[in-house]
Amino acid sequence: MSRGVRLVIAIVLLILVAGCSGVTDETPDREPYDVDETVDRSLEGERASGTAESVSTVTDTESPDTYVQPELTTAGIVDEWMFFENHRATVANQSHTYHVQKRYVDESGAVRAETEQLVRVTSGGEPILVFERTESVQPRPEDPVVREYWIEDGHSLERVDVANGTVEYDTNWPRQIRTAPVWVVYALGTAENTTVTELDDGARLDGRASGPTHPFSADERIDVRLLVESDGLIRQYELAGVTDRYDEPLEYVERVTYVDVGETTVERPDWVEEATAELEVSAVETETETETETETE
Repeated sequence: MSRGVRLVIAIVLLILVAGCSGVTDETPDREPYDVDETVDRSLEGERASGTAESVSTVTDTESPDTYVQPELTTAGIVDEWMFFENHRATVANQSHTYHVQKRYVDESGAVRAETEQLVRVTSGGEPILVFERTESVQPRPEDPVVREYWIEDGHSLERVDVANGTVEYDTNWPRQIRTAPVWVVYALGTAENTTVTELDDGARLDGRASGPTHPFSADERIDVRLLVESDGLIRQYELAGVTDRYDEPLEYVERVTYVDVGETTVERPDWVEEATAELEVSAVETETETETETETE
């Protein structure tokens, strides 16, 4: 199968696995973003210091196909699909947590929008508990909002804490769950001059690719970094690039980090019972209003 065809398949798979469809002075009582395990090899920091392309590589000109680990050689990824499958198989039957950070920064260095999300997943794939905090002045101004989601048996409950202290419940799905770095893997597979650096616990891949990858257009270039452990777990991936999607040059940085694999505990939040009861009452009221309107007509 050609690489172009595989890339198309990867994008389709991303849509399927992504689920349903990134900070302020006031912090909620809950501290949802405590992550015990961190990975501090930031592409964003290197871009800021102008050293993003100064990468120590292990590329071996005499033996370009020397294997670093399954599906990865010193020349790059051998088979993108199997490389991703190694990651998926590692987390498929284990509880895990992943931390998502997304940020838009203008030319002055000011953060124009930021989303932070912490997702805890049980070993069976559900239940899933999601914490999400968003602050945005670009592209849509809004007050900071904290959302929590409880996903169980294919149903999602949403708890929204808006800035004025109001609490609301709904059945919306989070903007991003079951994050799958499949498209990042394929982007590195097609990137120019992907470099591989061996680490004590795995390897780091760096490359430069082109869109289309939200929020970039097809002609915009992005830097991609991926950290993979020896067992195939993609511990972290990060991308950064400049986009004019919102009518001004903005640097977009996205980082996703997997932690606590096999050690994550997912507990049903106290607010689920209240949310369920409130939504059931609301559904009955809506049904009654609809029947009344029908009879009036």
